Amino acid sequence: MQHSLNLLAIADHASSVEHVLHDLREVGFEPDWKQVADECSFLQRLKPQLELILAFHGMTGFNAFSALQILQEQRLNIPLIVVGGPNNAEQAVLAMKRGAADYVPRQRIGSLGLIAANAIANTAQHLRRDSLAQALANSQYRKKAILKAAPDAILTFDGDGRIVEANPAADLLFANGKLVGNRLSDVIMASSLLSDTNEWTTWLAADENPLLGKYVEINAIRKDGRTFPAEVSMVRIPASTPALSTCFIRDISARKQLEAEALGRQTTTLEAVINSMADGVVVADNQGRIMLMNPAGEAMVGLGATDAPSQEWPMHFGLFRPDGKTPLPANEVPLWRALLGEAQDEVEVFVRNARLPEGTLLSVNARPIVYGTGPVLGAVAVFRDITHRRRAEEMLRKSEEQFRKLFEEDLTGNFIATAEGKITAFNPAFVRMFGHHANNGHLDLNVAALFRNPESWQE
Repeated sequence: MQHSLNLLAIADHASSVEHVLHDLREVGFEPDWKQVADECSFLQRLKPQLELILAFHGMTGFNAFSALQILQEQRLNIPLIVVGGPNNAEQAVLAMKRGAADYVPRQRIGSLGLIAANAIANTAQHLRRDSLAQALANSQYRKKAILKAAPDAILTFDGDGRIVEANPAADLLFANGKLVGNRLSDVIMASSLLSDTNEWTTWLAADENPLLGKYVEINAIRKDGRTFPAEVSMVRIPASTPALSTCFIRDISARKQLEAEALGRQTTTLEAVINSMADGVVVADNQGRIMLMNPAGEAMVGLGATDAPSQEWPMHFGLFRPDGKTPLPANEVPLWRALLGEAQDEVEVFVRNARLPEGTLLSVNARPIVYGTGPVLGAVAVFRDITHRRRAEEMLRKSEEQFRKLFEEDLTGNFIATAEGKITAFNPAFVRMFGHHANNGHLDLNVAALFRNPESWQE
């Protein structure tokens, strides 16, 4: 079955284009094509719906490189293949560096169909991957925004009652950013609910747990041993492996002292954020000494921070070029280039060492650390494992489920609104709190309507 192909050809003569259409039809395409020979015509025909551009070699004036520059300026991800040039490796490399999807010399014209099909498929895959990554980033941002803005302490814990995640409100309320790894019973006094505290873990997992779905007033305990009254509720996180639950804790003592303590926790919070990032982070000083590497970074490269000089980084960590075979020269390490004042974007580095025998492909961004117009004080590199992108869809699904659960079951009224104030999403607690009724899941309401003086809501 032939598939329609929206094609634009840059050529002096239509006969040049017709000569290669047969190769495209051989692989199942039925080209719907237009020919242009100058920049004006190219701009008139250039549409996002185009699936392929063929630029024939030998054009004078407007050529493949001119077209590639326009595509980049307009941020159009349309594969462009240079066709009919000499069998010259330098020409091919130059074209690919400029952004061409491929370079097909005269001697390989017969392979154009397969090459075009591959270029179109790669472009489609790249677009899908970018869309999925953006959706995941948006989902994570929404989740983090809700956790950060929530006035209640929110703790996520496993089946043993051990805390695995804590929001900033919980850090402020209980343990100065050191909640993760402690038990929930260190925060909630088990004796407030149970006479036999040895059954605490079993009680948490029980279906008749009275904390599920409603607030119960109990005693909670700070790190220094002082107790305070709190309202606590708990929800299960569906489809989580291992089994996780989330606990919402509201301080009802109204102690203003917590607000003052928040100022002193910024450094700890920043460290907690860096250590909880899914991306690897490594920081070096201006002498090339690695000062910090977060847990995600250590997991990705298999090793932690080292005192080894920068010249030994490739051997110490096992750094290679993306082919996984060619050792990466020390002067090409992105963190070192950043120490020289150069920004590095999406540099691919392959890591293989004794702890990572299979190797990991990383995408690295690095920046020099400067203050104003002063000298380079150091450099920071942020990297991510791009060998596991196929897991992104599953991660997105779980993230969306957690977000919906937090949003829908939070007893605090939550809503999402546009910049103009139109409410686009809300939870049941919001509807109950303000007395407005949803019609088939929609609420025809503006944020301004929630204020006594509608003009003041944006202040």
